[in-house]
Amino acid sequence: MSAQMLLVALPGFPAGEVVDDATPSGSAKLTRYLDSGGVIVASSPALTLLALKLTGQGPGVASVLAAALAAQVAASGAGGGDAALVTYTPAVPGDWAPVPADVAAALDQLAVGGVATLLTRVDCSVNAARVEQPYSATPFLHCQNGGNAAGGFNGAGVGNKSILGFDVGDGEPLGVWTGIEWTWLDLAASTPGLGVYANLIVDQNGDGSLYKVFVVDPASNVALNNGTTVTNGDGSKTTTFDPSTEYVLVVNDIVGVVPAVDLGGPFWGNRSYRVSDILATYPAATFKYAASADAGLPKSPTKTPAYLLMTGDSTNNRVRAFRLSGVQFDGVGV
Repeated sequence: MSAQMLLVALPGFPAGEVVDDATPSGSAKLTRYLDSGGVIVASSPALTLLALKLTGQGPGVASVLAAALAAQVAASGAGGGDAALVTYTPAVPGDWAPVPADVAAALDQLAVGGVATLLTRVDCSVNAARVEQPYSATPFLHCQNGGNAAGGFNGAGVGNKSILGFDVGDGEPLGVWTGIEWTWLDLAASTPGLGVYANLIVDQNGDGSLYKVFVVDPASNVALNNGTTVTNGDGSKTTTFDPSTEYVLVVNDIVGVVPAVDLGGPFWGNRSYRVSDILATYPAATFKYAASADAGLPKSPTKTPAYLLMTGDSTNNRVRAFRLSGVQFDGVGV
């Protein structure tokens, strides 16, 4: 069964161009497309969409995409079982817009025997690090051991950090958040105590005036009550965080909120906070897809999704490799 791919707005690939990977020319073009940064985004044969990257150019472009997709499906008879694969590239790197309603409706019509699920994942890695197979069910976080000049992070760090962003929760009030979960397997016998941890970008005042980064880290001191990690039969570990009973770490602390646990010392990683206490002081707090200016995240103006899973740090120059699976946000797989 061939897979027909609609290539949209990637330099060197005219908008609406269709390739068939069953032909030598189509296969070669697909290879060039992927090497240029294109992403394959769909499933076969049920046409249940796994992911969709969209441009930030506005609803006009979204309408063009919807029309092009509808025309391609009509021309190819894709409803008979072929896969429709759709990719979009942003006008500004790192600036992904929410899925417009007209595109979502068009894709829902394509879902033969299933419902189109629109998920976006973004490789936000810095320096000698990357995410391999970011759209698969088991993406890999990989850091190499090369040295770097400063400039990749907002701070002065020169390390390597592999970061996978999940475009979920943008604009969600902190008060309705029900938690996160992920499973991770160390493939490189990394240094004990270092694994895969989460950052969450929070708009503290709900108006874009100040962003804070919440952290859930399996390596944190157990006394901080910063999530729960269990070891599975295959050696992997599953980390869960329930904001109703467990506490977040906050990078550089958060003004006006008393820590639930304070182990002392100047380091912010020695304190954890109840989400309810944060909401009592900052009731408008929301998750946000934003350029947070955090020292350990990609240099502004690069934006990151609100939910990030990562390994390494801004001083790391050691090899790390972790396989992810079972990633959830608000109890839903992402």
